[in-house]
Amino acid sequence: MASDSSAREGMVRRISAALDHIDKHGSLKGFAASEADRKALIAAATAQELITWDPERERHQLTPGAHKWLKMFFHGRK
Repeated sequence: MASDSSAREGMVRRISAALDHIDKHGSLKGFAASEADRKALIAAATAQELITWDPERERHQLTPGAHKWLKMFFHGRK
């Protein structure tokens, strides 16, 4: 069984990958996950105020907090 720390790191990697995908595509369509996992990731990112829905463009967009999250994740957590 994975330790709490490695499970948490796995979730951080998963959320980071999902945010990156949303930033590029506006949704998790095509993201390597089951439909239930994609829905759970969208719900978690929305609850954490990392993404919002843009009704005019009909897509999700990252919040400033999500951009900061990705910058820290992909650039050594500076």
